[in-house]
Amino acid sequence: MSTQIDSTHKVQFSFTKQALDDLDRLKEDLEAPSRAEAIRYALRWLQWTVDETKRGNKICLETSEGIREVMIPFIPNSTAKRKVKGG
Repeated sequence: MSTQIDSTHKVQFSFTKQALDDLDRLKEDLEAPSRAEAIRYALRWLQWTVDETKRGNKICLETSEGIREVMIPFIPNSTAKRKVKGG
């Protein structure tokens, strides 16, 4: 039986002050132990979103006014925001 060990790779990013502030706020909101972990969480969510839209599924947001389909401009196949049902 072979065991594969997940190796890590160091990656360096350059952020504007605003982007770094956004990352720190996201880290705090997610209660992530580090900036790197907050980025990992964001990557997982983004990958899930891309996978779902590739399958033809819609990403929706439920509010007190009803359910709305969400448009994510930088994701192909993410359709325009429109009311789906409710209010």
